[in-house]
Amino acid sequence: MASFAIICEGISENLSLHAIIEKMYQTDSYFADLQPRTEMSHGHAVQEGSGGWTNVLSHCNTEEFQMALQNNDFLVVQIDTDKCDEKPFGIKKVDENNQSRTYEDLYNDIITRLLQDVDNDFYEANKERIIFAICFDEIECWFLPLFYSDKRACATTGCINKLNMELGKEKGGHYIPEDGKNGANARSTYQFILKKIKRKDIPRISRYNFGFQKFVEQMDSIKE
Repeated sequence: MASFAIICEGISENLSLHAIIEKMYQTDSYFADLQPRTEMSHGHAVQEGSGGWTNVLSHCNTEEFQMALQNNDFLVVQIDTDKCDEKPFGIKKVDENNQSRTYEDLYNDIITRLLQDVDNDFYEANKERIIFAICFDEIECWFLPLFYSDKRACATTGCINKLNMELGKEKGGHYIPEDGKNGANARSTYQFILKKIKRKDIPRISRYNFGFQKFVEQMDSIKE
């Protein structure tokens, strides 16, 4: 059994990472939810305490970040990019000519930002065990290829709205509220979406989002 420590923005991201990792790793996995903490309520994991990208950043500046790999096989760090140009994140989306930067440049700078307070010797010794889930521009964008086959499959803006447009056509009244995606109703919608993901489909759908693709590459490397 492999154990994964998770640092992420919220319970919706937590549920998504759990499901994708289990499908990719193809074995029973143990998850230690470091940020946000989770607890079981009526058979479901619920968020305990606050989430958000600021807490992801601050959690990368704690002893728990390093201790996570003393007690677990791997550490997964997830963060969305939609607010990356805000302080204290501080990663610009455009260059000096006001042109959009490449996903690869943003990805590399975001990882550097996440690791800025992590001891370099520790990182070099453990970098094969640290997995990054950088979501352009939020984790919901990863799921668009489940519903779209046109250019919307690789969209990185308005992803929740695009998902809701298709979810509204499904049975069950599934819907992701913009300001309440960590609630009970949203949780059932994420579970509905995640059930659509088959292991054999992950390499295909991940190619539509640079951060998802890099995450899958890292997961493939640890399986090897």
